[in-house]
Amino acid sequence: MVLSVGGNIAVFVVFMVVDLFLCLARLWSRWLMKRSLRVDDYLIIFATIMGVAYSALEFYAIEHAGSGQPASSLGPNAKEKLVLETKLTNVNGPVWAFGSAAFKLSILFLLYEIFVTKWFRRLTIGFMVLTVAWLIAMLLAVWLICRPLAKEWDPTIPGTCGNEQKLIMTYAVSPMILDTCLMILPLPVLWRLQMATKRKVGLSIVFGLSFCAVATNAVRTGITVNYNHEDLTMANQLQGIMQALEITLGIGIASAPTLQPATAAVVSSTRSTMGLLRPSAQSYSNGRTYYYMDKSNAAPSFQDQDEITLRELRSKGQGGPSVASARASTLP
Repeated sequence: MVLSVGGNIAVFVVFMVVDLFLCLARLWSRWLMKRSLRVDDYLIIFATIMGVAYSALEFYAIEHAGSGQPASSLGPNAKEKLVLETKLTNVNGPVWAFGSAAFKLSILFLLYEIFVTKWFRRLTIGFMVLTVAWLIAMLLAVWLICRPLAKEWDPTIPGTCGNEQKLIMTYAVSPMILDTCLMILPLPVLWRLQMATKRKVGLSIVFGLSFCAVATNAVRTGITVNYNHEDLTMANQLQGIMQALEITLGIGIASAPTLQPATAAVVSSTRSTMGLLRPSAQSYSNGRTYYYMDKSNAAPSFQDQDEITLRELRSKGQGGPSVASARASTLP
């Protein structure tokens, strides 16, 4: 797939804009809830910075290294451009790894806050440690693939290099495995909670959005199989797009459970502007939990809430289930 220089830049502009939009929407939701920022929020801010930095480096590669164009069309400065492309790849790799690890850790910290079951929290901590170990492994793999590192872009100097094809494949497969685990992790606990099936399905869809990241890395794996080292600028184009897309999807997946206050505010403002609010309706609050009531129906419906209580049912012999409370924040 060959895009024009403008087309390549437009793709990464979209990623930057979406990254910033999702991060700001999450922060706005926190402000609407009058909640201070937590570890998972700071991790998303960091992931956003990494996502924007990644796209900015891709801009530079497109403009100055011929990224996205066939190597045969790079002109008389082809050698210098290929060296620059390789150097930028060695910078962008760690930036992507930091961004990918940040949104994964954000999801894990959110799950840790939501579910207070002891065994689940221990499992979540285990996945946090695994994610940090994965990040360290990715960084070491990039920086130690060639000894010295400069041999990667200058094969004439003395030294050795490892199998770069295996490294690129690891870059695609390993995050796919982690994202699959993140998608499955909360579902068994979620479906044991005492709540309406419709709500369980909705929350499962929210947490199941990790499948989008899994699919992205699956596509990356297919691209890696056909990676052409002889045409580096073209080969790196699709890799760069898929890595930037993964960070954007990750920020969206990690932020989705927190965006209800912002969504509700936009919907309410839109309805008010369009004159769709019924005069018979009124809102009232109970502490910091807000409800919407139609006078024709005495039962209040949920509009926004600062904190919800989830109850997990556990089978306890013939005496029936026992109830264990779990407190959760920022869920739809």
